[in-house]
Amino acid sequence: MLILVLISSIAQAKSVKPIIFYNISDAHVIVPTEKNTWRLSKDGLQILEDTIEKVNRTNPEFIFLSGDVMEGKYYGMKNLEAAFTTLSKIKRPWFVVAGNHDGKYTHKENTVDEFTKQKFFEKFTGHGPTATQGYWKKEIPNTDLVLIGLNTSIESASAGKIDSEQLEWLKTTLAEIPAGKKAILTAHHPLVVFNPVIFDEDKKDLQIFVLQNYE
Repeated sequence: MLILVLISSIAQAKSVKPIIFYNISDAHVIVPTEKNTWRLSKDGLQILEDTIEKVNRTNPEFIFLSGDVMEGKYYGMKNLEAAFTTLSKIKRPWFVVAGNHDGKYTHKENTVDEFTKQKFFEKFTGHGPTATQGYWKKEIPNTDLVLIGLNTSIESASAGKIDSEQLEWLKTTLAEIPAGKKAILTAHHPLVVFNPVIFDEDKKDLQIFVLQNYE
């Protein structure tokens, strides 16, 4: 499990106090069971709760959870409930996007209950996703910020992709943002690969974690 916390601030104008927000990635919430006795499955929830406690003390404008919020492996529904209950302790607006671990496992460490990525979207409706759509747009009141969350996840796969329907939605959404507004976009998989070495023949173990849109 990895919890990556990024603290960011945006100065809207010289005379305005900067906006503070957090991005928390890869919490990988998983409940200890007979199938899973890893140390971090026991410590992970406490680590996330400690992180949330620190976040709450700073009173940020909002918080991103940028994917791999939980583990779909084995008992996905238990993990989903644990993740939602823990994240509900956040006292400021918070939003999620799905990562590759937030869906049903079918090839290894299979999901054994009814959990699917659709269940993930349904549970987190109101925090970005809707019951039928994993990508979203939110405006933050009293700021000039527009938040955009993309769904780069593919059910039962590590790689990511933005399909043509979502790309068209993104183009339209960005075009509709009024002048003077700032857009912040979040997604689980890297949207830009800065080092082309990742596409070398001997780097196939890394290529599964980038968008399949790359050619």
